[in-house]
Amino acid sequence: MPRLNAFQSTHPDIDLHVHASNAPVDLNAGTADLAIRYGHGRYPEVIACLWREDHFAPVASPELRAAISQDAAQWPRIHFDWHRPQPVDLTWAAWACKTGHAPEDLSSGIRYSEESHAIQAAVAGQGVALLSLLLVEEELRMGLLQIVAEPVLDGMAYHLLKPTRRQVSEAVATVENWLMQIA
Repeated sequence: MPRLNAFQSTHPDIDLHVHASNAPVDLNAGTADLAIRYGHGRYPEVIACLWREDHFAPVASPELRAAISQDAAQWPRIHFDWHRPQPVDLTWAAWACKTGHAPEDLSSGIRYSEESHAIQAAVAGQGVALLSLLLVEEELRMGLLQIVAEPVLDGMAYHLLKPTRRQVSEAVATVENWLMQIA
């Protein structure tokens, strides 16, 4: 999202319509021209190009990071609920297993139904959140969030999808090329 302004400045003749949804869209029917999906890359009846691989780590505001102990069981934790079951466990329970903690040691904390709210809560210093490093890339770059500890969990990947049964316009090809460049 932060880079869309640069695209619009370079291509003012292309009107972007960004639709955020977890629901599948039929690219071949023209419901949308391109899609970005999170998963393993097996998407039937579309062309899928790897866009960005994802990783998850515990992050917190610099102030909170400086104030908490090294013991993850003592951290105020932020959780968010995945809307659908994921083929990869990217929860505090999975992180606990990688660090030698029992999953129940890291089960308490505030819960959000949206990952974006968990990100905002972490920036506000409400706790340590196990978040996608891609989704908090800007916050990490700006110093609003910092990685608190390792390990980093391997997530899945974002794929850029396009239709197989219809040609895309020149404008759509321009957007596709731009998306691949910024990846």
